[in-house]
Amino acid sequence: MDWLEKESIDLLDAYKERNIPAVLGVISRNLDNLNVGGGFLPGMLQELHQNDSDLFEIAEYAYSDRDGQSYEIQKRSINDSLQVLLRLGIRPATLIPSRLNAYEDTVRAAEELGFENIIASSQSLDPDRLKVLNT
Repeated sequence: MDWLEKESIDLLDAYKERNIPAVLGVISRNLDNLNVGGGFLPGMLQELHQNDSDLFEIAEYAYSDRDGQSYEIQKRSINDSLQVLLRLGIRPATLIPSRLNAYEDTVRAAEELGFENIIASSQSLDPDRLKVLNT
């Protein structure tokens, strides 16, 4: 968000200076709307992706208003957010489900949309389908 611009840049600069790798979970909803969430952030994300991808991974945070949504709703929501990132030239490999809650439908949708990893708190996900990075 624009009102966090200075703090966001300072934090990323500190990580760069100390060579600390980080995964940035990006809520891309409204990221392409300059009046809402766009501003400096899209350019900053593009720059990190192009110049610092060895240090920063940009992951999609799958924002959801509630847990346990149907497969169709999850896939549509994840894909809508993915399209915003793809328009910025960013193809995230990792999906971070809302509140780290992932279900089989979440994994299925992520897999079909081309994600390689999922960060989730669930112990029951099948790691043979996607690489499950358990918190």
